[in-house]
Amino acid sequence: MKTAIIHYWLINMRGGEKVLNALLQLLPHADVFTLFHDPEKIPAAINRRVVKTSYLQPLRKHHRKLLPLMPMALESFDLSEYDLVISSESGPAKGVIVKSSARHVCYCHTPMRYLWELYPEYRNRPTLPGWQRALMDPLSHYLRMWDYASAARVDEFIANSDNVRRRIHRAYRRDASVIHPPVEVETFWNEVPEDYHLVVSELVPYKRVDAAVRVFAQRGQRLKIVGDGPEYKRLRAMASA
Repeated sequence: MKTAIIHYWLINMRGGEKVLNALLQLLPHADVFTLFHDPEKIPAAINRRVVKTSYLQPLRKHHRKLLPLMPMALESFDLSEYDLVISSESGPAKGVIVKSSARHVCYCHTPMRYLWELYPEYRNRPTLPGWQRALMDPLSHYLRMWDYASAARVDEFIANSDNVRRRIHRAYRRDASVIHPPVEVETFWNEVPEDYHLVVSELVPYKRVDAAVRVFAQRGQRLKIVGDGPEYKRLRAMASA
């Protein structure tokens, strides 16, 4: 049985890419298809399994601006040789088209937040230029219709948590089983708890680490944050205020 894994993009090593790495260990002969690939940011164990990038690859530095083009790019992948297709989804990976005899399983980290449950927050950001806000409604409507339609082509959904299972049902009206992401539990150990709480996250707006900073500041409790990203300076300023 020939297997393909579709991962939305490989431009840095985050949680979704660690799950992909685990899938590749389980499926040592699987081929990886991805919209964008930056081999300098990705381990060799994954790089050597990438067989195809999309025609958008030359524009990978601007990948977040290319969302309206991703449906066509995904549907252009030729998966006619594969009997099992696994899409690793939090971006638009499940939109591929497979042959009628193939089985398509989607391991979903979340339906795209910026199209579904967090869309109002993205649209109403005070820093968003007016012309971008005007374009968001028609483009997002088109992408939601495509995303919903592409969910119907999936044979089975697997969610990474109960919360994501509920999101899948709200967005796509599909049931999902739950398989939690792999965790290397042997690297953790128990010690006597100290007097603080901990957040470990990439510091990007949709993770809403700012909400945690505000709540703990209001409660007068200690919060430690481990991570980096474009929100670092803003969160640092909030914590110091």
